[in-house]
Amino acid sequence: MKKFLSILKTTLFYLVAGILGWVFGESILTLATYPYDVLIWCGMICGFLYLYRNHTDGLVQLFKDVHQSNLDDIEEQEKEEII
Repeated sequence: MKKFLSILKTTLFYLVAGILGWVFGESILTLATYPYDVLIWCGMICGFLYLYRNHTDGLVQLFKDVHQSNLDDIEEQEKEEII
C-alpha cells in the first residue's frame, strides 16, 4: 500500500508540474516572439539543471558517472595494451 501511495504521489506531482510548466510555457510564448522565446527556454533549462545539479538522480550526476566510467575503461585498455 505504501508503494502504491508513493507512486500515486509521484505521478500526481509530475502531472501538476507538467500542467503548470505547460501553462507557464504558453504564457511566455504569447508574450515573447521567436528569437526571444528560444532564449528564455534555454535559460530556463540551464537554470533547472543548475538547481538540480547536486541531486543523485540528476542529469549532471548522470554525465559525471558516464564520464568516470569512460575514464575507467580507458585506464583498463591502457593496462591491457601494456601487457
